[in-house]
Amino acid sequence: MVFAAVVDAKGFSAAGCVLRRPKSSISRSVSRLEARLDTQLLARTTRSLSLTEVGRAYYDRAIRALEQLEDAERFALERSHQPGGTLRITAPIDFGGDLLAKVLTDFQAHYPDIRLVISFSNRQIDMTAEGFDIAIRAGRLQDSSLVMKRLVTSRARLFASPVYLKKHGTPDTPESLKAHRCLIFGRSANASWQLTREGKQVEVRLQRAVCADDYGFLHRLVLRGEGIARLPWVIVRDSEAQGRLQAVLPDYCGVESHVSLVYPSAHHLPAKTRAFIDFAAAALSDSLQPAGELMLRRS
Repeated sequence: MVFAAVVDAKGFSAAGCVLRRPKSSISRSVSRLEARLDTQLLARTTRSLSLTEVGRAYYDRAIRALEQLEDAERFALERSHQPGGTLRITAPIDFGGDLLAKVLTDFQAHYPDIRLVISFSNRQIDMTAEGFDIAIRAGRLQDSSLVMKRLVTSRARLFASPVYLKKHGTPDTPESLKAHRCLIFGRSANASWQLTREGKQVEVRLQRAVCADDYGFLHRLVLRGEGIARLPWVIVRDSEAQGRLQAVLPDYCGVESHVSLVYPSAHHLPAKTRAFIDFAAAALSDSLQPAGELMLRRS
């Protein structure tokens, strides 16, 4: 503030040297301030400069305001370089299970000054409007204003519960799927799966039991023994490891499925956000690789 600089330097010329501005410019700035406040702040003579009563009170308050501003700037600079504060994360309801819990626990152990707020939802979220710093998402990026860091790319596979397979038998060819209850992801009235084996693609028309646009819902139906579903491995990894689900036609795979970290902007990222991106990218990329399947990292 020019007025404070004049008082501290005890003159217009000295203040001009400090601020690297002409004396005339400094004088005009103070005069404009006095005109705006409709009061005299400085008593001027040819040899001296002193504060009026109002000027003294104004100066004292201005100095406190400047100190608070400097403190705020120091805080912002520290936060931009040292991870801290509250980090708000959203993820799909069925994503990761114990894996995500371990990543978040390990992250907070490394960065104890960062408070985590986790929200699980399968709906499309406006990250900026709802105040989220990071989203973990499966699928393609819909909002071009967001930045995506792809963790892994894999292909969905067919899964069923041991209870279902014991009761209905295990399909041994894509054609044999037509005799089974198939749980389809999507909303289309046409029920078919595109399956690939060794680069060759086959389309299978299905007798579907349920069609839904929520992988979590289909996952729960499969666990209940309601049929066969084509699901991303990241969703069923825990269920398969526990023996609650098993792969069907394991040599065949479906469409690509991506798991990514999504955030509003790559410019001026807070240190807390950058820290989580780097930490989670390494932890999740290493852990989301199913045995026997090639998973590709993407930065």
